[in-house]
Amino acid sequence: MNIVGIAGSPTRPSRSTALLRQALAQLEAAGGHSRLIEVADLPAQAILRAEFRDPSLVAAVEAVEAADVVVVATPC
Repeated sequence: MNIVGIAGSPTRPSRSTALLRQALAQLEAAGGHSRLIEVADLPAQAILRAEFRDPSLVAAVEAVEAADVVVVATPC
């Protein structure tokens, strides 16, 4: 099972990202392979300008497209 976690918190450390990491660890223990994408690590200008050819955005989109499961965590 291919799992992608998307952490939407702009701050570090983040409680929502910590919970996401724990969920991904449990899914991996059940036989999955996971990857964590932290939105804060993606280039803000590329996101704001919808530069969908930016290599970081391309890689993130490809990871989500290939995932069997996507888990999203955002702060309240």
